[in-house]
Amino acid sequence: MTSGRDQFSMEFSHYAPCPKNVSDDVIAMAKAKDKALRAAK
Repeated sequence: MTSGRDQFSMEFSHYAPCPKNVSDDVIAMAKAKDKALRAAK
């Protein structure tokens, strides 16, 4: 019926809060990477 022609769209709704344990891991990894980069110089 549509001959395969259709349209799809998406709209951003919201950001969800990051769990504390995940954010702590990300921050620790970023600090370790920064420390390693500074030590390499």
